[in-house]
Amino acid sequence: MANKPSDNWYVRASSMGALMTGGRGKDNPWGATALTTIQDAVLRNKYGLENKVYSKYMDKGIMNEPQALQMLIKKMGWTNIDLGKSRLFNDYVTGEPDLHHDFILADVKCSFSASTFPWLDTELKNKDYIYQMQTYMWLSGIKTSYLAYCLTDAPESMIMEEVQRRVYKEMSYPDNKSKSMDEVESEVYISVKKEMTYPGVLAEKRCKVFEVEYDEEIVEKIRLRVVEAREKYDEIYNVI
Repeated sequence: MANKPSDNWYVRASSMGALMTGGRGKDNPWGATALTTIQDAVLRNKYGLENKVYSKYMDKGIMNEPQALQMLIKKMGWTNIDLGKSRLFNDYVTGEPDLHHDFILADVKCSFSASTFPWLDTELKNKDYIYQMQTYMWLSGIKTSYLAYCLTDAPESMIMEEVQRRVYKEMSYPDNKSKSMDEVESEVYISVKKEMTYPGVLAEKRCKVFEVEYDEEIVEKIRLRVVEAREKYDEIYNVI
């Protein structure tokens, strides 16, 4: 049998949640999000076109990942942890967990603000992250994993970006008409600093860890979805 374009496509663990979404109605297995995920993979693999997504939320997660990992390691009492990353593959999927050392498997998510941190949650509610962690466990063979939300202080560069964004708007307010830009900037900086850093919250309270157990039924759903997605991938590949 001739090789198909999808033979070299391995679904990323971070994309698995999006790929699992169905359309409206039971006869429509492909939601818009899932189709976009497949299309982006075709464009990347066929033409080298990468659909880069940028946001301040993602920026904080990338910049603060080392800080979040240290918070998790300290909270869990783990020692002698190797933080070197390695990409894992099987016949269907690929992934690069934030932490994979011996029998420890974990991923960290940096909440953007105190209001988005899951203070009261007792179980992991985000289905995308559940699929991501199940994929990591499938790849690694580890049966228990950890997803940690971390409320980390925003880096100074992000604080200053937010300050600059707000200053010009603040200058247009009647209450600030008599103030210089330096005065307004100083006031805005104090306000933003309070919003984006959390010195008054105990470190142990700023790391919420959810334990995720390997679920064979979910993993089988993931496997079957990848098989279906590869058929759709080939269809899209031949069109574009």
